[in-house]
Amino acid sequence: RPAALAAAMSSPLSSDASRSGPDPMPARSAVTCVIESACAWSLEFTGAKVESGRNRSNADAAARRAGDACQLSFTTMTPRRTIGKLPNLLSASRLVLAAGFVAVGAAEARIGLIGAAAVTDMLDGWLARRVKATSRWGALLDPIADRVFVLTVVGTFLFTGALSTTAYFILISRDLATAVGFLVAKTIAWLRPVQFKARRLGKIVTVLQLLTLLSVLAWPEAVPVLLAAVAAASVLSIVDYTLALWRARVTT
Repeated sequence: RPAALAAAMSSPLSSDASRSGPDPMPARSAVTCVIESACAWSLEFTGAKVESGRNRSNADAAARRAGDACQLSFTTMTPRRTIGKLPNLLSASRLVLAAGFVAVGAAEARIGLIGAAAVTDMLDGWLARRVKATSRWGALLDPIADRVFVLTVVGTFLFTGALSTTAYFILISRDLATAVGFLVAKTIAWLRPVQFKARRLGKIVTVLQLLTLLSVLAWPEAVPVLLAAVAAASVLSIVDYTLALWRARVTT
């Protein structure tokens, strides 16, 4: 029996059994772990890459949307800004019309220039209020352009003998009074902050002045009546400007 046991222990079956035991399992588990780790790392890298690409795509899309918004805003605002400049351009055009009145000599051309000045005088204020483009510069430029044009035309008529000296001073009486009031307001300290703006009665005087100047060229018989209307409206306008200046002094 001992000999048989020894033979059994030394047989190849025993050796194979010893080789086929649980010893190789740890090696296979290590390889499996390495493979699983590699797969997990590959998946994480791929996921990070996909996420990075997705973020980059989102960033590019956001940049394109921002660019489109900026372009849309620019194309939307540009026409409005252009329209906002038109009232001041219309007011400044009367300075050019005044120079043209002196340069031309034909009565028809001068009638056209006076008519153009009257149209621009009505349009600039209406357009400024329509597109909400009123400004301090525009409020100052409008009456200055009116005065320059009217004084140029009246002076030209006086020089050529188309108007008498009395008619000349009636036509410019409102302008002289407002000029004196402006200088006084800028001299007195508590009146300096007051802003001078065109007023309704002042616009009425300007319209009557232009009608009178047109009548000098086209309908001389109506000049005396229009001069009387200019004189009355000028007195009312001077009173209106004085009261407005005093009220503005109180609230400033």
